[in-house]
Amino acid sequence: MCLLRENPKQTFCEWKGHASYYDLVHPASNTASKAVAWTYKSPSDQNKALANHLAFYPAGPLRCFVDDEEATAQDGNFYGGWKTSEISGGKKGMKGGPGTLGW
Repeated sequence: MCLLRENPKQTFCEWKGHASYYDLVHPASNTASKAVAWTYKSPSDQNKALANHLAFYPAGPLRCFVDDEEATAQDGNFYGGWKTSEISGGKKGMKGGPGTLGW
């Protein structure tokens, strides 16, 4: 957590509750990559297991891996899903890209 700094950004999910975000601080330059991770500090009752765990976007300055495979970000800039050769959404794809808002 020493490289993460709380970001004032907050969002709300009707299922999970309020999300808080963190910036990644680059120690050499003291600059920050904005909102690279998020957490639910007080999630809804049905999602209590998420409390205080961090989730990271597999994009920007971060490289995220599942086993030895580098994951890519879910299409769009709203959802935080990771795509791999085994997690792709199939023929229909994943929600988040153009034309998927109404799914």
